[in-house]
This record gives sequence, C-alpha cells and structure tokens, in this order.
Amino acid sequence: MVDGKDIASGLGFIGEDVFIDQHLREHREALFYTDILGNTSIVNLLEKLVDSKLERATGLAFEGPASRAPERGFEFTFTRVPDSREYVTNREDAWSIYRIRMDVRPVRMQQPLYTVD
Repeated sequence: MVDGKDIASGLGFIGEDVFIDQHLREHREALFYTDILGNTSIVNLLEKLVDSKLERATGLAFEGPASRAPERGFEFTFTRVPDSREYVTNREDAWSIYRIRMDVRPVRMQQPLYTVD
C-alpha cells in the first residue's frame, strides 16, 4: 500500500497503517463524564476523544451522599500525547487506541451535589 489518502472514505494511509483525516472528526464538544467508572464509560470516552480534535477529556468518580465520605471523589483526565495513535478497524465503529495518558487526582465534591428548584 502506498502512502496517501482515499478521498471518498477520508481514510489516510502510511504504509499498512490506516488513520482518520483530522478534518473528518465527528465529535466537537468538550468531553466530560460524571460516572467515569460506569460500565463502558472509559471506552466511550476514548472513542469520542480519538474521533475529535480535542486534546483531553475529563471524568469524575464519586460515591453517593449516603457513603462514609461523600465529599471524596476522583478526577480522571485523559490526554493525547505526541505519540498517541488511533487506528480504525475493519468495523465502522471500532478503534485501536494507543498511548493515551491518564492522570488521576483526588477532588473534593461539593455537598449537596445538587438541589431541587
């Protein structure tokens, strides 16, 4: 395969590697998840991050108000680094994602988290 770009599909090629053209990224809005440890949340966040022009995405993890430490939570930050790579697979909605940096830091959750109007 030769280096180049398939104009019809928007896929680019470098040798055998296939990548997505930066101009065809689908997700444009900031990525913020309030339940990052929920089922498939990290997978969904990473898919949207690599299918966007964004450099980072953020998620929170915390317990409910009835827990022993309701004010304790964690912020997860996922950031592209210079050698981050994403590759499309033979399925339209699947990716191989490499080298996304994840930082975790403790945060204090405001209590109550919300109020009813």
